[in-house]
Amino acid sequence: MRRKVTYWGMACLLGGCLSLSSCQQEELGGVPVAKGTGTIQLDLTADAGFSSGSKTKAVDEDAYKNLNQYTVQILDMNNNLKKEFTYSANPEPVTLDNGSYLVKAFYKGGGVTADTKSSRAGFYVEGSSIANVEGEDTSVSFTCAPVCGKVKTAFDGKMANYFEDYYVEYKTSSATVRWEKADTDPWYLWLPSGGETVTATIHLTAKKEYEPAGDAKEGTVVKTYKLLRNKSWTLSVAPNYSSSFGQLGIQIKIDETTVDHEIPIEIPTEWINATENEDSKS
Repeated sequence: MRRKVTYWGMACLLGGCLSLSSCQQEELGGVPVAKGTGTIQLDLTADAGFSSGSKTKAVDEDAYKNLNQYTVQILDMNNNLKKEFTYSANPEPVTLDNGSYLVKAFYKGGGVTADTKSSRAGFYVEGSSIANVEGEDTSVSFTCAPVCGKVKTAFDGKMANYFEDYYVEYKTSSATVRWEKADTDPWYLWLPSGGETVTATIHLTAKKEYEPAGDAKEGTVVKTYKLLRNKSWTLSVAPNYSSSFGQLGIQIKIDETTVDHEIPIEIPTEWINATENEDSKS
């Protein structure tokens, strides 16, 4: 009988040691978080105007400043979704268990997503911040902004007098889009967080009467520009014809919202595949 009691006592002692060891390991193995709850209050802003609002048939840029349309998600550090709601239905304050969370807000206009590389129907806006809940009220503030830049071409009305055809191709590392001569709606191009150099290739076909040889001539002019998110780049293209010398060219005006550059480019008769490059800094 004494032996059985001894075995039982040793078993209890061993179990107690294992329990204590487990508790110590839990404390040492990660950042201890006190049990309880806290609250967060959201204070969001939206900067989605590309410096100047515009409205097309598909896109009203001013609508992206309306935070009531934004979706808010709160995720834990294991990327598990804890809460989701529209900002207009934001329960203030939001109660959460103590811990760290990723708070993000986004708006998908025109059915686009964060992975959409180019669109004329809308663009994706997002923002995020880390919130640490520690049993008291915590304020979370961040700005939501587009993950794209805007490009646009403005062809002068006299282009058709001198050119049989003309269009522009805009190219990034992830998308190539085409601006036809009759287009009016801008392209929204996805860009990495630090921006990217966008290449614009202007394709031109001169009318026969403006070529000494009497044959239509095709040529290209290439412009490059470092475009940042939430910034715009507009190319204004106009003909530049000298009747005295019989020489046809184009004049390009680059609108960076704050600075305009007028760049006259003369294209001689042997202009086929002629290119001109320029790197601009924002």
